[in-house]
Formats: sequence, C-alpha cells, structure tokens
Amino acid sequence: MIPKLSLTKAELTRTLEEIRAFVSSSDHANSPDAAKLSAQYSSACRYANERLERCADLLAKGHRPEAIALSEADPDLLQLVASLAFPELDVWHELTGTYGWERAESLKIPIANAINDAYAQEKLLGSLLSEHRSLAMQDAPVQLRLNVLRQLASQDATTPFWIEDVAVFETHYAEEICASAQSHLQSNNLASIHDFVGRFEQEPWANPLPENVNTTYRFAVDRISYLHLFPKLANQLEEAYGRGDARQLQALRKEWDCNIGRLQAVKSGLQMPPKLSNRVQPIFDELDREDQRQRQIAFNRDVQALAMAIKQEEPVEKVDVLLAAVESHGYPIPKAVLDDLAAFRKLESRTKATSILLVVISVFAVAVFIGLFYLMFQFVLTQK
Repeated sequence: MIPKLSLTKAELTRTLEEIRAFVSSSDHANSPDAAKLSAQYSSACRYANERLERCADLLAKGHRPEAIALSEADPDLLQLVASLAFPELDVWHELTGTYGWERAESLKIPIANAINDAYAQEKLLGSLLSEHRSLAMQDAPVQLRLNVLRQLASQDATTPFWIEDVAVFETHYAEEICASAQSHLQSNNLASIHDFVGRFEQEPWANPLPENVNTTYRFAVDRISYLHLFPKLANQLEEAYGRGDARQLQALRKEWDCNIGRLQAVKSGLQMPPKLSNRVQPIFDELDREDQRQRQIAFNRDVQALAMAIKQEEPVEKVDVLLAAVESHGYPIPKAVLDDLAAFRKLESRTKATSILLVVISVFAVAVFIGLFYLMFQFVLTQK
C-alpha cells in the first residue's frame, strides 16, 4: 500500500514557494505561518522517505521493475525529492532550528540515486527483457529462452532470480538433449554421438547438472573414445612414426593426452583395450626417450655456458641468469662446476670488499688533503 501525501500537489507547490520566498526575504521573524510551513514540509519529507525506503527494499530483493513502478506512482517520487531538495534548504534548516519549528528529516538521496540508476539499467536491458517476455508468451524452445536468460544474468548481476532461472532452464535443456540422443547413444552411429557430445560441450553450463545427465554424457564420451577417437589417433601415430615426423608425433601425443584428460574430468571408468595400448605405448616410450635426450642436450649446453662464464669471470648478473637456466632442467649440476661457482662467489665477495675499502681510503685521503689545505690556508692568513 502506497502511503498518502497529506498535501495535494498544488498545496505542496505553494508551500515550497512560500518557504523559498521566506528564506530569500530580509524578514525572518518567527510567526505561526512559518511554523505551519515547517510542519507541512516535514510531513512531505517523511512521505518521500517512506516511499524511498519501500523502493530500496524492492531493489534489494531484485524487484527493479516494481521499484520503478512505485517510484513513478503519482506523485512521481524522483520529481518530488528534487523539489524538496531546493537550493536554499540549508538556510531553512538553520531557521527551523533557531525557532524550534518542526525539523524535517534528511532526504534519503542515496536511495533516489539508486532508483535513478535502476531506470538506466532497465533501459539498457529493455530489448533483452522484451525478448524474454516474448519468448515466454510464445512458449519458445528451451534453448532460445536459456540464451536470453544467460545474457540477462550476465548484464544484471544485482537481480538474483535470473541466476536461479538459468539453473532451472539449464537442467531442462540438458535433459532435453539427453532425451533426443538416447536412441543414437546405444548404436554405433558415431556422427550422432559426436553431435550429442558437441552440443553438450559447447554450452557454457553455469550450474552443476543432474547426475543422470552427467552419466549420459560420460557414456557418450566413452563410446566415442572406444569406437573412434583413440583408434583414429593410434592409426595417425603409427603413420607419423613411420614417416619420422617428430612434430606430428608430438601434436598427436598432446591430443591423446587431452582426450585422456577429458575422460578423467567426467570420471570415466574407461580402460584402454590391450591391443590399442600395445600399439601406441612403444611410440610413446620412444617419444619419452627422445624428449629425455633433448632435455639432456639442452642441460649440457647450459652447463657449458655457465662454466665458460665463470671461467671468463663474467658479471655476476650474467652468471646468475645462466645458473637459473641450468637449474630449470632439474638435473644435478656437476660438482666441478659447483666448485668453480663457489670460488667465483668468493672472488666476487673479495673484489667487492676491496672496492669498498678503496672507496673508504679515497674518501679518507680526500678528507686529509682538505684538512691540510685548510690548515695551510689558516697559517698563511696568520703570517700576514
């Protein structure tokens, strides 16, 4: 129930005009008429604040359209607040305090600003809200309605029920996908199974899905893995291995591992068939050995660079960079290099200490020279 304003709009306008005229005049004498104006203004402020608080409560609950509707009810709330916050208000407050007239409560301007922001947000979301209402009236497909709800939830994070609606529609849509794919999942129709998995994985699911949906998806991923993905990759691995195509082998190994990761992500119980495993494991072992060999070569190269830098007494910053590169390989550094490095550190420390000592001696010598010069200068002055 919207509270009632005790004054008509015409009466309130006249009251505000008389208050502003009184403030602007040179005669601020106490009078019953002025006290009456104060009481009327105070009543209007109470009314405005009560409506502002009602709007704030609606906004806090995510009911922005309802808050805007309450604000627009006659008299328009934002226009009312603007008129009550007239420029001479501070002077009027001083006068009411001086004469002990009824003092009006402060207007809740931050709430008025929040309502104004709500208008801007509603305008920004206008097309999406219109589309949402239209799709609901048409009983449109779940996927279309879900797409709009996701946009609303993204652009209107202050309204919690959009997120709740997204969760409900995501569940319905996931179950709809599963129901339409059930007949194909039991067959060896790889194209249909791929279509189901693709539809499922391209969706930006924002909420946990029912276990029966996850079970269906897991089954589909298993079927593709058994019937298509891993056998296809095994053939490609053997062909690339026969050609000696190292780059292709690495790419296929990465794709194999990605698909294993996907199975683990859906908690699949898939066990690789022994025949398939026996085909690819020797290739993987060879790739691992080659990778190990390349890592060892890179390590030896970096060790040699570090040893050369130490021998040539390169700047300590360069030695530290080369040492970090050697350590990044994870192999133990040869003892001879570590011994040379320790000796280099000691030499560097001694060099720094010597440099500091030389600086101190130089400063001391300069000070002594200045002192002697000063004494000689004083001596010459006394001789004159």
